Amino acid sequence: MLKNCSRFYSAVAKSNKQLLDEFYQYHTTRMNLRPLIYRPKNATLLRSMDLKDPETNKPIQPREPMKPLKKQVLNNYVQEIPQGSKELMDFLQKWFKVSNRKRELFAFLEGSHLQVMLAASLFRIGHYSHVLGLLHSYQSKVVGTGNTKAYDQDRFFNTVLMCSLLRNDLKDLKDAEIGLKKLKVNWGKVTEKNDTLGLTQPLLEAYANQQGISKEDLVLKGRETISNINLPSIGDESRFSRLVTFITENKYTYFLARTIQKFSESCPSEIETFINEYKNALTTLKKDDEYDWSVQNMTEVNKIPEETKQERETQEETQEQ
Repeated sequence: MLKNCSRFYSAVAKSNKQLLDEFYQYHTTRMNLRPLIYRPKNATLLRSMDLKDPETNKPIQPREPMKPLKKQVLNNYVQEIPQGSKELMDFLQKWFKVSNRKRELFAFLEGSHLQVMLAASLFRIGHYSHVLGLLHSYQSKVVGTGNTKAYDQDRFFNTVLMCSLLRNDLKDLKDAEIGLKKLKVNWGKVTEKNDTLGLTQPLLEAYANQQGISKEDLVLKGRETISNINLPSIGDESRFSRLVTFITENKYTYFLARTIQKFSESCPSEIETFINEYKNALTTLKKDDEYDWSVQNMTEVNKIPEETKQERETQEETQEQ
């Protein structure tokens, strides 16, 4: 009986949204009810108890045993959200509104998730300011549950800098005082200071140059050291599988590097070398340059309708230029 049930579950392909919904549902289910609901051997007992779902008032049915959720599922889901949709904002509000006692939900989040959310909202989905505002608003709740790694320097902060440079350029925003204030607000959200790639400094210099911020003012509290640039290299590798892995794993590193190249007065040679290797890999694999497409598409995505302007202004303190 249990074997047949297992075969049925494994035969059903689930979307990333379904997997996330099930993960959310499991961790918001009372702990004392989980054995009844999620263990097939307790299915008969559960039905006999006639327990009702508080949201639907319908009898609670047995559910498939919960399996560990891969981190990539959330990134895949975000990348599937259609352009113009508010689905990402709805998802974040639902996920973050639960009690901070549901630590597993908050522990699931990592820097790559925030990076993908920010990049996707700027380049493809839209509502970048709102998404960043939500991530700002709930930072203390995430950190309060013990997850201090999601708001990291490598992915969260560097991606905010990248998005700021591109968005400021698109909207012709330049103000040293406001730019510095918002820079410090974003840095204040960072709880994992890990500049492993060494890209924070060239991003900061490009941002300061764009906004007219002096080097003397470009001091971030708690940032005591400047890391050397340390980017991955594919060298002379020509194997298809290795090239695919290289461009897949380093997609957002490439986005950061290209943005530095675009706005830097003098792009570091290490970054130029990495960009050339990445472009050569794309050429060998006959793949389009996703960065070029993203920057071009951003122009269309960020044409904010009139009806959303008031909403945007209410989040001014937590928006990024």
